[in-house]
Amino acid sequence: MADEEGEGELVSPNTDILDAEVDEAHPDFNIKPSLKDKFKPGKAKEIIRAVLEEEFKDKPYDGKQSNQIVQKLSKIIKSKVEAVTHQNYKIVVEVTLVEQRGAGIRSDLKCIWDSDADGLASEVFISEHLVCHASVIALYYY
Repeated sequence: MADEEGEGELVSPNTDILDAEVDEAHPDFNIKPSLKDKFKPGKAKEIIRAVLEEEFKDKPYDGKQSNQIVQKLSKIIKSKVEAVTHQNYKIVVEVTLVEQRGAGIRSDLKCIWDSDADGLASEVFISEHLVCHASVIALYYY
């Protein structure tokens, strides 16, 4: 009776997809960014350095405006780095601004990431009036 209703018959799988040619130039899914799409820390450092020098060259430290300055710098750096970075990267910018009084500053960033795809760029601007440390973290979305 099982043979009459077709329940006992085996159906062969569709193997056409296995025989199709793979287009190596345009794969459907990339687990890692290609070499040309990888985050370029050197380019990000150039951007950070240029933004910090433009903002702070020959300017004194203003503690009342430091919060707004840090927010503005973060937005500028983020937008400029995003413009030269692959769209699958999430860009995070951290800026620290302190008055130069002869003491040191220690900054620490912690993040769990994929060392093959993610990256970090950091730059410090030091003048007689202030110290500004800016870091860019680029995290690749899979």
